[in-house]
Parts: sequence; structure tokens; C-alpha cells
Amino acid sequence: KRMSVHGIKSFKPPRHQYPHPYAIIGAGYNGIKTALYLLRDGQNDFTIFDRYDKVGGHAWLESANKTTRLQTEFATYHVWFGQEWSSLGCTKCGGPPVDWEPWPCRDRVVEHFELCAREYG
Repeated sequence: KRMSVHGIKSFKPPRHQYPHPYAIIGAGYNGIKTALYLLRDGQNDFTIFDRYDKVGGHAWLESANKTTRLQTEFATYHVWFGQEWSSLGCTKCGGPPVDWEPWPCRDRVVEHFELCAREYG
């Protein structure tokens, strides 16, 4: 037997449309990375709120000084937004900083944040 259903476009539930955008608190590393993943997943109804008028977050704009370096136990460290944005040959968000110093200073880290913010708005 056959059955026909009229008036249904898809059995897949539609994505919920929120009346207000998502809010991301802070335009530092985690705020920028959260926004990138939302954009990657097709969500563009969000706003990033920050107390400063530029990206970087309090840690990199106020707490760090000119001699502060981004250091970890790794041999080198840079801002890593994720595989899609940091693979060799990728140019998104400035691409992987292969020609930068092993442990970038505050200004370089903030520069990387700004590259990403300019590209994605």
C-alpha cells in the first residue's frame, strides 16, 4: 500500500529561529573561537559583547604587557582557532603563523585576533 502525506515539506524538524540573537560575552580568544564555530555551523544570529572597543579580551589588552609571551609546555605556541582555520595552506584568519616567532608577544597575539575579526566581521 502507498501512503501520501500532504502539507509537510520535510520530516526533518526545522531549525528553531530565536527571536533574539545568541550573546557571546567577551571578544577574547574563547569569544572569537565560539563565534567562528557558530558561523561554521550556519548560525549567524549572535552578537559579541565586550567592554573594550577591540578584540583581545582583558587578559591580552590589559593584563599582558609588551614583554608578555604566549607560552605553554609545547615547543611553540600560537593562537589556534581549530583545524579549519589553522591547517597549512589555509589563509582564513591569517592562516597558521608559520613565519612568526615561536612564542608570540602580546601585540602579535592581538594582531592574530584582529586578522580573524576583520575577515569574519
